Amino acid sequence: MWLNLEGREPEGRVAPADYERVREDLCAALAAWRDPEHGNPIVRRAWRREELYHGPWVRYAPDIVLEFHLDDGYSYTCLPSGTAPGTAAARVLDAHECAGGKLAGMSGSHRADGIFAVAPSSWVGEPRRQGARITDMAATVLALSGLRPPAEFDGQIIDPVMGSSQWPTEMCAHADREQSYGRADEEEIAARLSALGYLS
Repeated sequence: MWLNLEGREPEGRVAPADYERVREDLCAALAAWRDPEHGNPIVRRAWRREELYHGPWVRYAPDIVLEFHLDDGYSYTCLPSGTAPGTAAARVLDAHECAGGKLAGMSGSHRADGIFAVAPSSWVGEPRRQGARITDMAATVLALSGLRPPAEFDGQIIDPVMGSSQWPTEMCAHADREQSYGRADEEEIAARLSALGYLS
C-alpha cells in the first residue's frame, strides 16, 4: 500500500507530518479487518516497509506491505477496486474469477516460504538445505555462471550448490566476456516484460 503522500505523489493528500500517524492508523485498521463470510482475520500482519527492507532503495518500496492470513491453506488475493462489482472491501470471488490471470482473479496464493531447486552439472554437498533465502538465489546463480556476486548483495552463495563459499581459481573466468545490453536489447526486453504485464 502506498500512501497518497503530499510532495511525493502528484495529487498527494497526506501531509508529511501526518505520515507516521496515518500508517499507524492503517496498520491498526488492517489488523482489525475481518472476513465477512466467517469472521476470520484477513491480514495476518501489516508491515511498515523499513521492518522488511534496508538499504538505499527502501524509499521505493510500498509504505505498508500486507501479509495475508491463510484461509484453508490459500491466501487472500487483491483485485483492482475500479472493476470490482459492488462496494464491499472483501468478497467471495465469482466462479469465473477463480481461473486466474494477472490482476484478474486468483493469480497466486503466496507463502513466506518457497522452493529453490537447482541441479548443477557436478553436485556437491548435501541434497537439501533448509534456511536459504530468496536473496541467496541471485548470488548463487551468478556463482554458477562463473561470476562473483557484487559485494553489496544481501544474499550469500548457497554452499551445498558450490561446495564451499571459497572461490575456486577458475571462477570469474567468463567475467571478461560479459557484454552490456545495447538499446535494441533493452527495447526487446521491455517489450517482453510489457507483454507479460510487468511494465505498462
